[in-house]
Amino acid sequence: RGSYYGEHITKLEERGKFVANTLYDPQYPVSCAHDIGRRDAWAIWFWQIVAGEVRFIDYWEETGYDAQEVLDVLDLRYPTYETMWLPHDALHDTAASKKSILDQFRERDVPARKAPDPDGSGGGVKQHGINAVRKVLRTYPIVFDAVRCARGLEADRKSVV
Repeated sequence: RGSYYGEHITKLEERGKFVANTLYDPQYPVSCAHDIGRRDAWAIWFWQIVAGEVRFIDYWEETGYDAQEVLDVLDLRYPTYETMWLPHDALHDTAASKKSILDQFRERDVPARKAPDPDGSGGGVKQHGINAVRKVLRTYPIVFDAVRCARGLEADRKSVV
C-alpha cells in the first residue's frame, strides 16, 4: 500500500537535499524528536535550524534501551540541546520505572517537552501526525546529512501505511 514518507524522501533526494558532508554546526543548539520503542527500536532524529534551513544532522536507533541509557547516549552525542520532543507515551509510568520518561529526562535537566498533537484534539491521532511530517518534508527548507541519517532515511522509506 505504500510507505508513510518514501515518496517525499525520494523527491528530496532528487532535489539534491542529501549531502555527503557533516552538517552539524557547534554554534547552534540541537533539537531532536524521539520515537520511543516499547517492542521495537527507540529512534531519534537530530536537527538544527541554521539560516532558516532545517538541517537533519543525525539519526540514532537502538533496541532494548531504557530512558537512563538513552540519556547517557544523548550526553555523549551533542553538548547543547534546545528541545527534545517526546511522544505522548513518554508521559506514562511503566512497570520498569515509577516515573515517566518525561520525568526522568527532566530530572537530568534535559529540555524535554511532549510533542503537540497536530490536530489539537489531545487524541493523538496517528494519521494527523503522519500528515504533519509529510507537510514538513514537502514545504520546509530541509537538508539531510546523507551519511549520519542513512539508517533513518532507509527506515522511513520502508515504513508502510
